[in-house]
Amino acid sequence: MTNRPPYEELVQRIKELEKEIAKNKKIYETLLASEERFRILFNNMSIGVALVDRDGYVLTANKADCQFLGYSQEELKGMHFKEFTYSEDLNLDSSLYAELVKGVRENYSIDKRYLRKDGRIVWGRLNVSLLKDSSEEPLNTIISCEDIDNRKRSEKALRKIKERYVLATKAAKVGVWDWNIQTNEFHLDPNVKAILGYNDAEIPNDIEVWSSYVHPADKQAVMEAFQDHIDGKTPEFAYEHRMLHKDGSIRWIMARGTAIRDDQGSPFRVIGTDTDITQQKQAEEVLRAKDTKLEQQTKNLTEMNTALKVLLE
Repeated sequence: MTNRPPYEELVQRIKELEKEIAKNKKIYETLLASEERFRILFNNMSIGVALVDRDGYVLTANKADCQFLGYSQEELKGMHFKEFTYSEDLNLDSSLYAELVKGVRENYSIDKRYLRKDGRIVWGRLNVSLLKDSSEEPLNTIISCEDIDNRKRSEKALRKIKERYVLATKAAKVGVWDWNIQTNEFHLDPNVKAILGYNDAEIPNDIEVWSSYVHPADKQAVMEAFQDHIDGKTPEFAYEHRMLHKDGSIRWIMARGTAIRDDQGSPFRVIGTDTDITQQKQAEEVLRAKDTKLEQQTKNLTEMNTALKVLLE
């Protein structure tokens, strides 16, 4: 006859099973709640996020990622990242992704261009990380993509503006300088240094060093004019003076500056420009010489006319 457990043991075992079922149910409900919170968070993140398998195929993507690329979640699922990566950025991205999957690296970040469904090219800041299981075995990759298209376009526009500025100031032989009176920080545009024949590294950004290039005969007058503006005696610092070129020649400079003042009227910063007016000065000198010669010729003609008149009389 088979030995059966006593009735009390069966009851006790049933109670334990009920407790285990209740516990598992609670864990399951907790997991469901966590999954729901994750789903809500995942889909409502402002940055694009996608789960991608190790071969590079999209498993799922959130709304932000779909909006960024112009695809629906259904369309994006199953696509390979190469399909929406701009061709010129594909080699770098593919190479880094291969290293990630092989375990050479655990993550990487790059700025790359994407090809949207509508054909438009947009910039994104890509962050890719490898997901591992409890045994440290690679599972999938998690990819986040921040829309930086406006920033990149702004940077490009700023670069073009800067290039135009550099070309224009270089052609006009104009350079900018900036002096922080409180910290004594002084910045010289490389164009200013180039006026005197030096490259950017040859002259330090030091106001005392720069002032040493002012012609000795003009230095005191320049400093006095500058100090008058700092003291508020003049609305603008504007002074024509000579400076010493690297080759030993003289360059005429038109220096202008404006002090920026606080609410109490105290200056804390001065921003200005130096313009090479050497050719202008040389032209003025030629004109003065011609005027002097013309005046002398006129004087000589007047004297000759007077003499002729006397002789005729």
